Amino acid sequence: MKCIVVLLVCISIGWVHSCNVLPGAINLAKSGDAKQSSTYAPRYSAQAAADGNRATNLLTAPCASTAYDNPAWWQVDLKKTYSVDTVVIVNRGDCCRERLRGAEIRVGNSPDNNNPVCGIINDFSNLITTLCCDGKEGRYVSVVIPGRNEYLNLCELEVYGQEVKAVAGNVALLGVATQSSNYRSEYGASNANDGNKNANMMKGSCSLTGSDNPAWWQLDLKKPYSVEKVVIVNRGDCCWERLQGAEVRVGSSTNNKNPVCGTVTDTSQGTITLSCNGMEGRYVSVVIPRRAETLQLCEVEVYGVEAAVNVAGSGEATQSSTYGPMYNAATAIDGNTNSNMMAGSCSHTGNDNPAWWQLDLKKPYRVEKVLIVNRGDCCGERLLGAEVRVGSSSSRDNPVCGVVTDVSKPTITLSCNGMGGRYVSVVIPGRPETLQLCEVEVYAKI
Repeated sequence: MKCIVVLLVCISIGWVHSCNVLPGAINLAKSGDAKQSSTYAPRYSAQAAADGNRATNLLTAPCASTAYDNPAWWQVDLKKTYSVDTVVIVNRGDCCRERLRGAEIRVGNSPDNNNPVCGIINDFSNLITTLCCDGKEGRYVSVVIPGRNEYLNLCELEVYGQEVKAVAGNVALLGVATQSSNYRSEYGASNANDGNKNANMMKGSCSLTGSDNPAWWQLDLKKPYSVEKVVIVNRGDCCWERLQGAEVRVGSSTNNKNPVCGTVTDTSQGTITLSCNGMEGRYVSVVIPRRAETLQLCEVEVYGVEAAVNVAGSGEATQSSTYGPMYNAATAIDGNTNSNMMAGSCSHTGNDNPAWWQLDLKKPYRVEKVLIVNRGDCCGERLLGAEVRVGSSSSRDNPVCGVVTDVSKPTITLSCNGMGGRYVSVVIPGRPETLQLCEVEVYAKI
């Protein structure tokens, strides 16, 4: 008997991602390392599901199979971070297709199988299932059967996407510099971020303040960055000791009081590198505190990548119903994180099934994370099981970024790993419930 394989191809309406597997596209799983919760027998190793063979008879084909585990899982390590568009799953064909029912496909950077959900297999009538992941970013792709003992049979899993290359460049060149004063006009603040590393002050390539207390230099990067390191080229022709004790600060304030990335403790080297380990901010300052001093900088380089910012405030919110006028959907994006419902800073639906809240961001973004401030004066447990969804559909059936499984803390953060979409929804599925949100923040790169 011939087995007819039906390939379901779903199209993502997203702005840059599609579920179409283009001709010549590379299956990333083949070059990854696979493992699983257990191995039913040696011939059913995890790697058998990432060998490029789509044959579906478990008795004769190279398929992966776990033992009867709870949870049963399979995972491939792609070795690098990718923006995953599509995951294709080939089920067992000779029998037992129903074992894959409810399997969750997860994509992210954690090796612990708790990454955001790309999709769930609810229909196992087709041998081949194609799931749209809408650009979810991650190194690990997992298949997990939650909540029951089961055998996990996979005859093939294919992953399609593009490598994420976050190159940290010198972003100081893009910024605007100011300083506490100018010793002379030719020693302006912009000399320290012009790309010229000449350390001889007499060549006119360095900035120089007067004898100020405190003396400071500040760079406005124009938007927030995740700063990995700051490199300072000190004056080299004389007087390099003046930089001793200078603090490098990174943050969102213009007042030079942001968190300290590092302090200059050794001026014997012409170039000083301070690691900031991903500190986020728009402003980078060099400050000499607690004494009158002249600040001399022959170059300041700032290495980092664009940081995610909260874009929720520019969107438009709606919800399934409104419990009372003061509890409208917009109160969850007004910037007020007060978690006392009685203060009028939270949204509140009626007892709906499903209860939902949705944010239209007006244009597509790559969403890195969603932060939810739960109700704090009572009833926080009502948010249990809420799904956060991100995508291009206004019907709240977009891919799941994450599920609220713990309401013991006032603020819940769900990592979306760069999911693409215009709409962010919070949905409580499967039961009548009131949905209460005291604030929703959506962090994306702009």
